[in-house]
Amino acid sequence: MFLLVKIHANWCPHCVNLRPEWSKLLSNINTKSYRPQVFDIEEQQMHKLDSLNQKYNLKSPIQSNGYPTIVKVYKGKPEYFQGNRDSESMTKWLYENVKSQTKKMKKSKKANKKSKKTKQNKRNRTAKNRKI
Repeated sequence: MFLLVKIHANWCPHCVNLRPEWSKLLSNINTKSYRPQVFDIEEQQMHKLDSLNQKYNLKSPIQSNGYPTIVKVYKGKPEYFQGNRDSESMTKWLYENVKSQTKKMKKSKKANKKSKKTKQNKRNRTAKNRKI
């Protein structure tokens, strides 16, 4: 599970200033092979946050104590963004601990494929030996 959540208010000047950088962040995400599911929750839609917390059964629920609140959820664990609100910083933060995990996942998938091929080759050799 890989989620990106932005909680904002239309009247908040920080949220208004974040809009162009958020758009750039979303563009950056679209170029990646591993993308989070993105949720954009406006203050009047806080029921969506409750639904999100319930749906994904998070280890600790996402909360908003101010606007904007930016949260990534990876493996059920929410992490709040505390850095500069520019697309480069947010993109770097978003993929910070996720990249190492995705590399491990890719390696294990390759290992599994290799293992399956090896097992299949052994079965084929065994079947040939039985025919003889």
